[in-house]
Amino acid sequence: MAIFDLSIRVVDRGADNAGLQKQRAGDIVNAMPNGKPHGKMPMKTRLIVPVDGLTKEEARRLCSPHYPDGREQDILLEPNIHNPTPELKVRMEEKPLAKRKYNISLNKLKQVYPALDLKRVVDETDTYQPFLENNIVVDLAVEHNLIFNKHKNTFGDTRGNK
Repeated sequence: MAIFDLSIRVVDRGADNAGLQKQRAGDIVNAMPNGKPHGKMPMKTRLIVPVDGLTKEEARRLCSPHYPDGREQDILLEPNIHNPTPELKVRMEEKPLAKRKYNISLNKLKQVYPALDLKRVVDETDTYQPFLENNIVVDLAVEHNLIFNKHKNTFGDTRGNK
């Protein structure tokens, strides 16, 4: 088990030129080992939440999109979707990336951490990242009901099980 920084979408987003389907506020977009530097865009537009109690496989599954046929795409192993290889372009045209399966309830997160200001997170002139700035790590053993499995419509699926 280790600490992973989950990159959480704060506002809904529609489809873009890369063929990404709509992502919802709270969707887990990416997972990185804690301490690795984050890019400018995630730091200015997403909430970075360090989470303890995940294996690398669990972190990978929590942020990997799922296709309607049940197939998964491994976000951590795929080439950059915004600069796709010719093979990935063909795959994206055949079947665009699926919606995210896992979500962190922003309402529940706000209840657990009342000082959280989501408006500041999406303010691109502000680099507000309260969890990183205050060294707050969410322990999934304690806060296990933050993760929502949208396919099963249940909270508490911290293991990324299908």
